[in-house]
Amino acid sequence: MAYRFLKRESLPDGVRRIAEEEIDAVLEAVGASKSAQPDAVAVHTARKALKKLRALLRLLREQIGEEVFLRETACCRDAGRLLSMTRDADVRLAIFDSLADVDSSVEGSAMIREMLLNDVRAARRGGFTEKKRTAINRAMKNARVRMRLLEPGEGWKVLKPGLRRSFRRTCKNFEITFATEPKVETLHTCRKRVKDLYYQLDLVGGAFSPELKKIEQMAKKLGELLGDERDLGLLCENLKNRQGIPSEALGDVCEKIARHQNRIQKKAARLGARMIEAMSGAFPKVMGRCWKKWRAAGVGARSLAAR
Repeated sequence: MAYRFLKRESLPDGVRRIAEEEIDAVLEAVGASKSAQPDAVAVHTARKALKKLRALLRLLREQIGEEVFLRETACCRDAGRLLSMTRDADVRLAIFDSLADVDSSVEGSAMIREMLLNDVRAARRGGFTEKKRTAINRAMKNARVRMRLLEPGEGWKVLKPGLRRSFRRTCKNFEITFATEPKVETLHTCRKRVKDLYYQLDLVGGAFSPELKKIEQMAKKLGELLGDERDLGLLCENLKNRQGIPSEALGDVCEKIARHQNRIQKKAARLGARMIEAMSGAFPKVMGRCWKKWRAAGVGARSLAAR
């Protein structure tokens, strides 16, 4: 089912359903077979499901309590780190190949691509071991049992504190990041906060008016832009730390990367400013009214179905 609360289910039921679905997505992507290695798509699916689960937990932080929140988010974080080597190698190669303006005639360009390809091959062979698979499977199965015990309560009051906090943190981090020349650390933090906000808006998106849906889509696009910017930066950093790459080839690639990053940062600054301006009038009153009206219709439908 969708990563979204449904009109005809109680909020606690929705929380447990969504948590279990994301955990199951991780387990399916990682697989149980000792011989099968998860490919790039499977690793991406698993990591995305873990991020969505963490966003759900952040949304409910006040309701589930700090001890539960810290335990479950740490579980998701640790599982994601076990998949990071495989994901990082795939992304570096994909980003390099996307730089269509890299001068292939420059000596060393082919060498760089071969190095990145070898990273992918090495990650396929040893980046995801059976020990890691077992650890993720065990952690996720235990988490699924715990998720079934969550009782977050009912009503807009359950969601409002988490959404308000996410909105404020996103605005604050965006302003800090783009008030001056963006820095690697602030861009990374801003990206994480925007991703959290998008996933949380997606959770309640069934109740949204067309105006609120536009904000949700802006958050999605902004998160994608900031993710691309970070992947470009990580590729450049990775190449600079390698031995044996001719300086001309390294300079050519890093120059292209910097150019792409600059364009992305400008796009992100413009989009983020529009999103925050739109959110200032939409949250929390408009969002709360939409949610309550939508849920009231769902309660009526559930009552009729129960007769």
